[in-house]
Amino acid sequence: MSYQPQSRFWELQWIYTALAFTTAAVLVALSFVVVGRIEP
Repeated sequence: MSYQPQSRFWELQWIYTALAFTTAAVLVALSFVVVGRIEP
């Protein structure tokens, strides 16, 4: 475990949030590509 000063808390939280949203967007886009390939 490493100590992070209070001043870096919001910066780290924004980085984590950006990574989470980016991962979610990639998964949503990938799901549309996979579903689009399925022929009825």
